[in-house]
Amino acid sequence: MCNKLSKALEQSATNEEKRKMQKNNGNIRTVTNPEWLLVTGIVVVAVLLFFALLCLFKISDNISIAFSAVFVIFSFLPASMIISFVNCRVYYDDDGFTHKNFFGKKQRYLYSEIECIHYRRTGDYGIKVKGKDIQIEAVAIGSSNFVLFAKEKCRQLNGGKDVPDYSPKAKLDIFNGNIKNPESYLIIYFLLLVLSMLAFVLAVIPTEPTQKSELIFVEESVLNYEVQDDTLVFEVDGVKLGLYLYGYNQTVTDIEKLYSLFESKEQLKIGYNPPSFRSLSGNRVEYIEDSEGVVYTTPEDYIQYYKENIEPNSDLICTLSALVILVYIVFSVYVGRHPQKFSKRFVNLFYKGNLV
Repeated sequence: MCNKLSKALEQSATNEEKRKMQKNNGNIRTVTNPEWLLVTGIVVVAVLLFFALLCLFKISDNISIAFSAVFVIFSFLPASMIISFVNCRVYYDDDGFTHKNFFGKKQRYLYSEIECIHYRRTGDYGIKVKGKDIQIEAVAIGSSNFVLFAKEKCRQLNGGKDVPDYSPKAKLDIFNGNIKNPESYLIIYFLLLVLSMLAFVLAVIPTEPTQKSELIFVEESVLNYEVQDDTLVFEVDGVKLGLYLYGYNQTVTDIEKLYSLFESKEQLKIGYNPPSFRSLSGNRVEYIEDSEGVVYTTPEDYIQYYKENIEPNSDLICTLSALVILVYIVFSVYVGRHPQKFSKRFVNLFYKGNLV
């Protein structure tokens, strides 16, 4: 599916340019970004937007609209990978080449206008033409063939002399040019940063009780029940996955009376929340009322139990996870900037096969 989509995008992007270049000898070649860039971009955007919608509609009691907006904002970077696949490319023939940048702007150049060609330490290529520095990514399909072809054409035009090399102005590179294809590592760090932010936000967002109107209610008798640690698990007709009453010893006002109602098969009004990140295994019961109007547990009772018994541990785990991820990112960048300070085996733990 992704392969067909990438071919369709590439075809739509190249047809117009090919028609414009048809007046040449027709021997047109193309430098394009690899398909994994498109696939990765689509998958990551889909995942981030899924979490944005999940936060907005499914767990709005804990995560605000602002949290959903964070995922949308972070989806811009992987979206740029899709745009890069569609737009960033080079078309070349025997006379010259057309460079199409990230924004889809095209510029035609002749080989006679090339001033210098440079092989960067990061593995990418730089072409200086008409005073502009054009970067050709090493991961792009056909990039090395294009550069060799351009060098040969320049050699022919210069009477057998090689096109001069040059040292381009230093660009922002957090690895100081020590790592090949640094963009791939930046993408990984970006995804890790998203995870750390998610973990941190989960740790600091206060947990509020569910409104009674937000619960799903059924009026049924309990078919069977059992105790699992501090959780009372029971089943009623019409509800799948089971009903889970967490911390029943603390959340239920009269557990013995509730047991007797279970045993006598009396009809109960039960309010529950469907599975969420706080209750992945089943439906979380937060309200029980008998036929006489006696209430045995409420959302406020559950939140009190959650804050005293679960939230401190989950907050600690989320905070530590966020810190570990951040420390890993900072330390791995430091190793990439100063690989000479560490053994080659240690550096390979972070950048195996990609050290310049």
